[in-house]
Amino acid sequence: MMIKIEYLDEPKLQFGDYFEHEDTKTGLAEFGPFGKNIAGLHLSEIKLGFIGTRETITSAQEWVERCGSFIESENVEIIGQQFAGGGMFTGLDVSTPTLRRLHKILNRDFVGFNKESSFQSCFQMNPRWDRHLDARELSQILEIENKSDRIWKLVDLIDDRLDNITQTAPIPNVVVIALTPQIEEQAHSIRLSGNFFLNLRRAIKARAMSHKTPIPVQLLRQRTIKGTGDVQEVATRAWNFCTAQYYKAGGIPWRPITLEENTCYIGISFYVAQDIDSI
Repeated sequence: MMIKIEYLDEPKLQFGDYFEHEDTKTGLAEFGPFGKNIAGLHLSEIKLGFIGTRETITSAQEWVERCGSFIESENVEIIGQQFAGGGMFTGLDVSTPTLRRLHKILNRDFVGFNKESSFQSCFQMNPRWDRHLDARELSQILEIENKSDRIWKLVDLIDDRLDNITQTAPIPNVVVIALTPQIEEQAHSIRLSGNFFLNLRRAIKARAMSHKTPIPVQLLRQRTIKGTGDVQEVATRAWNFCTAQYYKAGGIPWRPITLEENTCYIGISFYVAQDIDSI
């Protein structure tokens, strides 16, 4: 059997002012989203709703506010030390680390999601779009022994709050579902049979799509907000979060221009799921 390998160059993308570049962050930072070029494809304000406990909603809203300002990339590395010792202080450890920023072109500073930045858009938050999860009810659900039942009960609870948001106009463009660490740990996913899994994230999104008035949702973890665990550095997280909300709300961040018309490339990945609970 012969395997043919072909290298595909990065496609050119088009951004605001029809600026072309291969890198999404560079294009957005320099000229903003493509949607600004065409009336109806750009949102100057994105209304955000929130579902979660009082604590997780507060932390999620603080994260959104932080994304409204410039965020410097944290991609730095210690590469040497400058020694300040000498004279009577010889032998004392009074060194000062020297830092160097690495891969700035790949991990560039976040420009801030606001009307003055290249995005020319901002997030709008209002208590009318917030729905709280009762801590006692949430605790009772997480104590359900059967994990599959536990996940579906959580889906029902969150879906009830989501449905309630849609009952009062105007409705938000996107609803952020701020998860607690306990939800992540105790109700993330379960193997049903073979390679079939019940996944909380996918179940919530599927239920949201089935609404009479569907609203895009964004699940937000506390470790994403706080930068704990195995997550990307803060500027990268801000780029990803804000660009995703802009797109989910109906904006067009960029468009490819070098792909053949009526052609779609699909990437397929394979993995082995490990450490997944069974029923």
